Amino acid sequence: MAGHMIFASVLIAASMVHFSVATEEMCSKFSYEKEIIANMLKMELKVEKMEQEVKKRNEDIVTMLDTQKKEMEKFANDYKNLRDILVVVMENKTAAVNSFLEDKAVNVLDDKIAEVDDALKIMTRKVDDVLKGVVEKYQNVSTVAFSAAASKSQNKPRDHQIILFDSIQTNIGDAYNVNSGQFTAPVAGTYVFTCSLFSGVNVEFWAYIAVNKTPKALLNERGTDGRHGMASQTLIAHLNPGDVVTVNTNYGGGSINGGKYSTFSGFLLR
Repeated sequence: MAGHMIFASVLIAASMVHFSVATEEMCSKFSYEKEIIANMLKMELKVEKMEQEVKKRNEDIVTMLDTQKKEMEKFANDYKNLRDILVVVMENKTAAVNSFLEDKAVNVLDDKIAEVDDALKIMTRKVDDVLKGVVEKYQNVSTVAFSAAASKSQNKPRDHQIILFDSIQTNIGDAYNVNSGQFTAPVAGTYVFTCSLFSGVNVEFWAYIAVNKTPKALLNERGTDGRHGMASQTLIAHLNPGDVVTVNTNYGGGSINGGKYSTFSGFLLR
């Protein structure tokens, strides 16, 4: 009888140990799944925030371009008014000269009148040339902006290779070359550039924004635990006409995902 009781006690103890181990395994698995879900939510919030920032930045660019367009239209209207005033003034002066000659009955040679007319024409052409140059310069300065995205993945690029953003969203002024990946400044001024790179799964990636091949702003991202990574950078730089801005790899290897997740944008601030 005592032997049966001992055997029953051993069975009960073994069952309790098995139940405790199973419970610990279930708790550990639940904690791991909870951590994965939390990380996924953080990534979704991060991507959503970056999308909102990109959207706001694009809206700011559109607003700025619209304001500059209105200013250019006002300038063109002021120029037209000034031109009309000059024409009226010159016509009045010519009429005044003719009236003076008639009143005084002075016999003025025709070549002298022609000289006055020629001088007025020369002055008109000079005014037109100056104002035309101002208008053309203002138009060029106020309309430089671009935004491009990478539609194709770029795997294992070389060291310092230019990253191509082959899908043009905006290219006002045609300063960005989709084939070479280069932005060439058409005029001198202060420019703003932004870049976002979406790395491959479990891949670390290094890159930089360069001005005339010199790194100015660095980017680094690494996807972990079966996920992608996203890196963003902004550069404000003063450029001279002909200066070239690109996005380059820092070290070879790694990969950049396509699907327009990676972007390169810029515009002339002033």
